[in-house]
Amino acid sequence: MSRLQISWLVCLLSFLKICYQQCMPYCSSCSNPYTCNTCQPGFNCCSTICTACTNQTQCSSCLTGFALNSTANLCYLANSCQQPNCNQCSSQNICTSCSGPNYADPFTYQCLACRPKCGACSSATVCTTCNSGFVAVQGICQPCIANCMYCTSTSACTNCSQGYYLNSQSTCSQCTQPCQTCTSTGSNCLTCISGFSLVNGNTCVNCETYISHCKSCQQAAGVTACL
Repeated sequence: MSRLQISWLVCLLSFLKICYQQCMPYCSSCSNPYTCNTCQPGFNCCSTICTACTNQTQCSSCLTGFALNSTANLCYLANSCQQPNCNQCSSQNICTSCSGPNYADPFTYQCLACRPKCGACSSATVCTTCNSGFVAVQGICQPCIANCMYCTSTSACTNCSQGYYLNSQSTCSQCTQPCQTCTSTGSNCLTCISGFSLVNGNTCVNCETYISHCKSCQQAAGVTACL
């Protein structure tokens, strides 16, 4: 079995529920995403990194920097380990892991960008982590609940956006003004909106209520002092 066939088989076995066969544009059937077996009528499905094709589906020459796998009729990146975002190579000098929101393509050995909203991915279709406000569900980044920055599922938040706190239902409730940020309850302030100061550890007060023209204050033993 060729390395190309093994790569595709590993994908199918590892991600049986989430890895689906995504053919190239205008390809009606394929044995892997880069090997088209049948084109849609009137279209040429040869890969965009091919410079010539023997027919609608098979490469015969490649763009500069790419080499032809004559067995699979597929172009691959000749010096894949020299890519700036390649961070791991095999003993065959093939890039196997990429940095940032990129993945190592198992067929062309290129470091390619993950889908939008992915923080990291294992393939073009499988996100392993997601950007703030999203969570990976079966390889796809789904939005967290409203006003949530980080979540473990689409219904359970772990860290809320500024101005909200995590309640007992693992959802986000709004802080009570004049709290700018709060924790546990809406009135248990951590920071205050402009014009208010945090006193007694968790309460926002308008200092001018206690001392005329005072913009910042503190309280101790029931006594308010302007800072």
